[in-house]
Amino acid sequence: MKIDKITPQIAGMLIGQKAELFWDGQLDRIGTLIEIQKEKEGSNGLGFDTEDMGLLFYPYSDALFLLRSIKSITEQEARQLYEIATGLKWKPLNNEHSPECLAFWVCSDQQIGATGLKLALGSQAAWLWLLSKGFDLFGLIDAGLAKEIKP
Repeated sequence: MKIDKITPQIAGMLIGQKAELFWDGQLDRIGTLIEIQKEKEGSNGLGFDTEDMGLLFYPYSDALFLLRSIKSITEQEARQLYEIATGLKWKPLNNEHSPECLAFWVCSDQQIGATGLKLALGSQAAWLWLLSKGFDLFGLIDAGLAKEIKP
């Protein structure tokens, strides 16, 4: 499924991610949806209605989320993700030719890479961890709906 807009459901998952916020086509500031809401409400509560994207970003006319490509995951992060998704510490299968844990997650041309990613995305804890690190899980960067940042 190709994503062509940021839906309220996606925005809800990215609520804590930094975004470039625009006013009349000009970059106004960088902030999170939580920060915008705190300023509007004058409190720590989240009282916005995600049914209307205009209200979600108000008073800004648009937002461009700042996210990391899944390919930017580091070896240390790959090992953390493996442990979260499986409950096990990473152990190479073969000491002589042991692939790094990173290859398990991001090698799209090898079956084990796809298997690893499916394993992670099947775990709620892994989803939360990936989202907390700012990874693009929805293809927003490729769709032009997010800007790629480096770790």
